[in-house]
Amino acid sequence: MLFLLFIGLVAFLAQLQLLHLLRYNATIAMLATTLKQCGGDLLAYALVGGIVFMAFVSVATLSFWDIKEYSSFGQVSTQIRYTYLYTLHSVRV
Repeated sequence: MLFLLFIGLVAFLAQLQLLHLLRYNATIAMLATTLKQCGGDLLAYALVGGIVFMAFVSVATLSFWDIKEYSSFGQVSTQIRYTYLYTLHSVRV
């Protein structure tokens, strides 16, 4: 799973480099300027969102730790995956 996250990060950074190469386009230049100006706010939003997400995962892990029917939820990595999939509405309850 960590490998997939790393590949996603590398792909995102490659797309940013591609945007840098395409900066001659007015629309791409406007997007780049917007991202530069709101970069700090986006980082703060991502940080707070990550903290809230991990708090939710921690509460779910502590809640389902000893229940035998939910024994697969005892691992934090499983909790993160299911919580993310539930956020995307990919899990049927």
